[in-house]
Amino acid sequence: MKTIYTIDNGNTNPHVGIFKEGQLEKVVPLKDCQFNEANSEIILSSVGRDINLSGKNIFDVKNLRSEKNFLDMPVDYSPTLGMDRLACAYWVFKNHVKNEEKVLLIDAGTFTTYDLISKKGHEGGFIFPGLQTFLKTYAAGANLPILDLKNVNLRDEVNLPHSTEDAIGEAAKVYFQMTFQSILETFKPDLIITTGGEGKYFSEACFVPHLIHMALFEIRETVNKL
Repeated sequence: MKTIYTIDNGNTNPHVGIFKEGQLEKVVPLKDCQFNEANSEIILSSVGRDINLSGKNIFDVKNLRSEKNFLDMPVDYSPTLGMDRLACAYWVFKNHVKNEEKVLLIDAGTFTTYDLISKKGHEGGFIFPGLQTFLKTYAAGANLPILDLKNVNLRDEVNLPHSTEDAIGEAAKVYFQMTFQSILETFKPDLIITTGGEGKYFSEACFVPHLIHMALFEIRETVNKL
């Protein structure tokens, strides 16, 4: 059985999922993948710089996007919607949208994206700085510390700070809690699915760590059946 490579060529951490016999075997950084399997296929989602894979059997999922649809999923968003968000939304649309349900997909990494998916398809979404990205912005100020996200208890009650470190940490809690709760209260999703390196901070109940690779593989399977 052929090896399937799924490439998420993002802006910061491009990586590759390696599927063998229909199962995700591992995920590796793009720079470390040799693509040396003779009988292989590459499924590409790219929002980053061009990658040189000339001579390889590549299918770019951007070719599936029309003005108003991605395959059989309606899309109410301009063509600027990143292919990674679109592919993940399609996976949610095919696997988790039932009847009148609204699903909120949160992809939390360098940036945190919130996308709302229903039987109407991809209805729209937001882009916020990621949680660690938010903390790194303090580098713009002289002598301000950069906190590690792992040391900030984001879900704890917000307290009035009395030190510079606490002022930044408590601000991060406000940023997380206010944006998250605002989205939930405004759109009232029936289900939340999270992915990305920081996804568990939002919800662990439906956390899918390698959703983009699962999505690209499923898209490839869908296209092959058409």
